Amino acid sequence: MYREDDGGKTGARLPGFTLSERKGRFELFARVDALGPDLLVTLWGGVAHIGALGMAVPRPSLRDPETRSATSSVFTFPGHKEDVTVKLVSEALSGRLNRKVVVVAGIHWDRLQPEEIRQLMDVCEALKDRIALEAEKHMTGGGRPPA
Repeated sequence: MYREDDGGKTGARLPGFTLSERKGRFELFARVDALGPDLLVTLWGGVAHIGALGMAVPRPSLRDPETRSATSSVFTFPGHKEDVTVKLVSEALSGRLNRKVVVVAGIHWDRLQPEEIRQLMDVCEALKDRIALEAEKHMTGGGRPPA
């Protein structure tokens, strides 16, 4: 998310962006900021808080070294369940965008039923895809970090 006019060499960046996605009664929000060549993503919905964070770094796929993937580390606060979300989103964005990505998430609604959890995961998937598309619009070099 660097300005095209400097090729990303000075670290000048476009402003971050905020997106939201809704399904039924569930609306999730994402704030995305570039920190140099890296991305910081904050996800929240329901009662906002910090439940987990995931850090991912791009690497060649273990199955096909010609394909890019990512590996991650996750920290989850006791009693929180956002670990699945931060792992999914950080790895997907890091692999697709070829950047280090940190995702911080806090998503909470009381007494969710299994179908509602599936709806929330659908919203996360859609939001992840929108984040990637929006970030790609602002990146130079087809998703590769600047030299």
